[in-house]
Amino acid sequence: MTVFDAKLSSLHAMVEFVRKEISKAKLPLKEKRQLEIGLEEALVNIIRYAYPKPGGKIELRVHLIPGKIIEIQIRDQGMAFNPLEKEITLDKDAPLEKREVGGLGICFMKEFIDAIDYKREENSNLLILKKLIL
Repeated sequence: MTVFDAKLSSLHAMVEFVRKEISKAKLPLKEKRQLEIGLEEALVNIIRYAYPKPGGKIELRVHLIPGKIIEIQIRDQGMAFNPLEKEITLDKDAPLEKREVGGLGICFMKEFIDAIDYKREENSNLLILKKLIL
């Protein structure tokens, strides 16, 4: 587990930490990039919305079961928010001015990550992203 400041300036370091941890996984480049996009969207949402005041932390843990799965655990002590409860329908063919504002990050997470779990534990949000290694 590694702890980072919940700031946009820490985003690159968080993604690099995960990238290094999953480098041993035999995952095609396209799927690695999709995982990184889903991860980045989750982290940006936490940074922007979880903490009403600056100073929050984000804990990252990566579990790798070679040839099977990559699991990324993201924990924060911010406001409770389950992204899986947010129903978002995105019309990709609609012009920008006709689209609703917000929710795109959650759509990317759901599209690019194979399984997403959320738990509220002891005043913490725990978001678990899983990517299958086929």
